Amino acid sequence: MRDTSIEHEFWMRLEKKAYVEEGDPCGGDGMCNGHMILPPVENCSCFQGHAPCHQCTSNQLECEACGWQDPDWERP
Repeated sequence: MRDTSIEHEFWMRLEKKAYVEEGDPCGGDGMCNGHMILPPVENCSCFQGHAPCHQCTSNQLECEACGWQDPDWERP
């Protein structure tokens, strides 16, 4: 049986705002109890004087549990 309480919580929060942000519940398939996080940046070149670097600006929110990423997410 599918637990829709997580999915319901996700959609109720999205109705109140137009974007997904860090800490929001996962919006993948509704089966995950994870929350959205910004994962650690790999291969950052900001220290080389290129701040902010492409890796930092293109880092995308993902679910900490299942790895789902919102295809429509853009950095605010």
